[in-house]
Amino acid sequence: MSNFLEDNKVVLSFLCGSTLGAGLTYFANKGKASSTDIAPPQVYYEVSLEIKNRVLKEYSEWLNAHCLNLLKLPGFIDINLVEVEEAAKPTVIFVLGGPGAGKGTQCGKISETFGYQHISAGDCLRAERKNPNSKNGELINNYIKEGKIVPVEITVKLLKKAMQESKSNKFLIDGFPRDPANVAGWNEFVGDSANVAGVLYFDCPEEVLEKRLLERGKSSGRADDNIESIRKRFNTFKTQSFPVIQMFQSMNKVKHIVADRSIDAVFAEVSEYIKQVDEEYCPKTKWILQCRCESRERLQEYFAVHAAKLRSKAFKADVKASARTLHVKKSF
Repeated sequence: MSNFLEDNKVVLSFLCGSTLGAGLTYFANKGKASSTDIAPPQVYYEVSLEIKNRVLKEYSEWLNAHCLNLLKLPGFIDINLVEVEEAAKPTVIFVLGGPGAGKGTQCGKISETFGYQHISAGDCLRAERKNPNSKNGELINNYIKEGKIVPVEITVKLLKKAMQESKSNKFLIDGFPRDPANVAGWNEFVGDSANVAGVLYFDCPEEVLEKRLLERGKSSGRADDNIESIRKRFNTFKTQSFPVIQMFQSMNKVKHIVADRSIDAVFAEVSEYIKQVDEEYCPKTKWILQCRCESRERLQEYFAVHAAKLRSKAFKADVKASARTLHVKKSF
């Protein structure tokens, strides 16, 4: 369906269903050329634009008006703007900390407030060991009782399955990766199919953790909430999981949270971090902007005005221009 706006011989047409996806196409109405007209040289320019969705409406309104103004200039032939349909990668935050550090409590609050899907590696493993049809149930049970790390192939496949079954595109993976081998397993089985924003690390003194876990064990029914398993888990975290935190620290991807505070005080700091992650990894819209005009000089208006707008406070860091192409043909 097309909708036309005529102003000073400029026609704006909204076209849908192109091979790249829904988009906007602008036409300069030059009238019919006579048979004796000689086609002038034409310059074709294309640029890829990546726009954070939080500024999409404002930027779209500005760009539409800017393109219409360009078409009023002598020598501009047409401008085409199409949206590139591209599946967004899921965003993942790994959540680590000693047993009893409050990971589950904080993940629940993050899920409720920010819409993340909370996936507990431990809960996935406990559910799998209770599954009568699981071939790994007894193996998982023995590893958990001993406070040892379950083989990475089992854990990563369970996490990946939980992500695939979720309707969300933002995940908190609680209690993983527990050692460098887990990191390698994630890279092998998930890899670039998800964006890992970083590690949310809850740091709490061991004596506080022990007290919390023993209290939890009175009602949790968990086989590992006893003093012997607790101390084994502490040792596993210090010797095997802490190196993972150091690994992500070297990439500046760790948010350190002091966890021996009230739930609300911890969540206030956690919330600021989640907002930063959402800002950096929030969904983006991708467009391709194509222009045709009669000379390179006619493009200077586009370059000057659009570049200045991208550097402005309104859109700086929110709109990215890349993959520019300039091609000149003597005639079309």
